[in-house]
Formats: sequence, C-alpha cells, structure tokens
Amino acid sequence: MKVVEVVMEKIREKVDPNTPSDVYDHKGVDRTKEMKLLVPNTSAGMVIGKSGARIKEIRDQTGANIQVYPKAGSQEAKVSLERVITIAAEESDVVMNAMQRVLEKVAADPQHASAIEHKELDNSFGAMHAHGASQTSNIQPFDFANRQGGGAPFGAMQQTQFAQVGAAQVWQPTQQRLLGEHISSLLNS
Repeated sequence: MKVVEVVMEKIREKVDPNTPSDVYDHKGVDRTKEMKLLVPNTSAGMVIGKSGARIKEIRDQTGANIQVYPKAGSQEAKVSLERVITIAAEESDVVMNAMQRVLEKVAADPQHASAIEHKELDNSFGAMHAHGASQTSNIQPFDFANRQGGGAPFGAMQQTQFAQVGAAQVWQPTQQRLLGEHISSLLNS
C-alpha cells in the first residue's frame, strides 16, 4: 500500500482544479480526495455483496463514500467486463483504509486474476465498432507479488491511464501520465 500512498500524494500535488469531472467522480467532491479502481465485473460483485451488504459494511466501517459504476442492473453493467469503483473521503487515511478493504474483497474473488477476454460487441450500442467485426484479445493482469526482476519499472507502466495495484487498477487522470517517471525515480532511489 506504500506505493499507492506515494501515487495518491503525487496525484494530489498535480491535479488541476480546473479539470472537469468525469462520470465516475463523486458529485461535489474534490478530485484530490478520491481514488478510482478498475476491477473485473465479477470482483465488483464481491465488493458490493448480496443486496449491497458488503459495500455498506465497508462504508460504515471506514466512513468513505464508495460508488460502483456502471450501476448494478443497468444495461451497461450487464455487458461490461470491468467496473469502476470510486472511493472518496475528506482524509486520505480514510480513502486508504477503504481502498484496502475493497482490494481485500477483490482478492477474495476466485476469478480476479483470470485473463479478461475482451470481445467487441455487435452494433447493439450503435456504430461503436467499424464494420461490426468481432475481435478478441486476452489481457493478463499485472502480478505485483510475482513480478520478475528487470523489465519495465513501475513508472513505465503508468504511461496509460491505469496503474495496476494487486488485482485492481488505480485510475489516474490523463494529466497524470508523466507522474510515472517521478514515481519510478522515487522507487529507484
């Protein structure tokens, strides 16, 4: 969790207050006081629990505001392979505590480390995909625990919008892409 703390601190330093909010932001919450996780759809179910019991328990125990997108029962949630979990609180230790509890639930999902098979949908949501072609690609989750030496440093993995932590991916706003180089230098010093 130390790496996540460093990432959170750097994000807080770099977040532009004029950046417009996105659909996964909590309304009226400063972006520096929230963290987003991208998790497999099955893992989101583990976090939510039956009738929302687990997510309510985490909210009650930590005091954090936690939302899962897309909302359960929506058409988007039914076809989505991944969901965004947004955790927000005024104090960073509350966010970290809630994130740790959410990640524990994600890790409890027996399918959390399985490859996610992305298939492009037919045109059920309009002309989202050229010529309605179906393509499949397997995406393997990054495994921090069994990472081999060498290869790309952690910072290099953050050149996309997502930095993976355990079985989940911590979302970073686009303006944070260069943060990876700084984190890499911190971790290597």
